[in-house]
Amino acid sequence: MARVLILRSSENRSLHGDLSTAFPAIDWVDIAMPFLTGRGESEKERRQLLETLQALIAPYQGWDAVFYARAYGAFSQPGRQALQQAMDGPMITAPGAVLQYCMANQWESLFIFTPYGQARHDFEVQWAESQGLAVAASLCLGYDAGAEIGKLTPDDLIPGILAGNRSPADGIYLACTITRSVPFGAPLHANATKPFISATEAMLWELQQRLGGILQ
Repeated sequence: MARVLILRSSENRSLHGDLSTAFPAIDWVDIAMPFLTGRGESEKERRQLLETLQALIAPYQGWDAVFYARAYGAFSQPGRQALQQAMDGPMITAPGAVLQYCMANQWESLFIFTPYGQARHDFEVQWAESQGLAVAASLCLGYDAGAEIGKLTPDDLIPGILAGNRSPADGIYLACTITRSVPFGAPLHANATKPFISATEAMLWELQQRLGGILQ
């Protein structure tokens, strides 16, 4: 049985249960991270992040991959490289997985759908554009508190998928690993008439690519 360490924010309380239910053949280890200031991209913040991660992971032996369900410290390529270099095995990050998925599927433009408030949503759009992706259109729901994002249902999310269908984008991207896109995947994909991926699904896709057949 493969062992995957989930590193998540303290607000992302459903992810471990959702992954364990969907993929019971994997030993998912739940590790909540403490709050860290900033975005994890300054030298000081990166050093603190790496020290925190190494301390959290140290008690666990024999793991196959780290499922870093965060964007903190992973927005930039140098940040993702630093995270990977600090690990003894594969490190899957949410931003890195999204970029890899878009590249593999030749998505050049996105409809970005986030649960966030406007400022945080705008940062997501700007980040995508800084990575060379065009943003054809976008939509946000206005939530920043993780507890509220975790309560969103398919009925809350499907209107955003329908809006994305009308955009000229190559694909629809649903941000935030707190959004429960694993148990809600079927109705979300059923309402998408163009390619659709969530942050968590992109991470699972990269995990499959890195470890080969782990999700089967």
